[in-house]
Amino acid sequence: MTPDALRAALTGPRRDLGRFAAFFAPDGVALAPRVLADAPRRLTGATALSAQLGGVKGRGAMLRLATALRQDLWRRLRAARGLAPVVIVARDGAALRATVAAGWLDGHAAAPHTLDALSEIFHDDAIRRWTAWAARADR
Repeated sequence: MTPDALRAALTGPRRDLGRFAAFFAPDGVALAPRVLADAPRRLTGATALSAQLGGVKGRGAMLRLATALRQDLWRRLRAARGLAPVVIVARDGAALRATVAAGWLDGHAAAPHTLDALSEIFHDDAIRRWTAWAARADR
C-alpha cells in the first residue's frame, strides 16, 4: 500500500478517539494516529498486509476490530521510531477485509522486522479472539 493510498483512506467523517482518529466510509472504517490524521503529508512510507475476516457485522464492531488490530500492531512495533499504525476495515462482499499498515512519518524507514510483525498479526488464534470480541459490539 502506498502512502497516497493510506492518505486517501483518511478522508470522510472523522471522530477523535483520544490520540487516534476514526474515519467512517459507507463500507468501512479507518483508524489512524491523530498526528497523521491532522497532517497526512507527514507520511513518507508504508508497509501493509491485508487479510479477509468473517463473523463481524455493524460499524461499531468494525471500529472495535480496527482498535484491536491497531493495539496488536503497536505492541509488536512500539520500539520503531516514526511509526504511525493505520488500520482499515472494509466490507469485501459478505466478509470483511482488514488492512494493517505501518506508516512512517518524517522520513523514518521501516525496521527490518516490520513485515514479519505484520504477518504475525493475522494468525488464526488472534483473528478468532478479535472477531469474538468485536462481535459483542453487534449485540
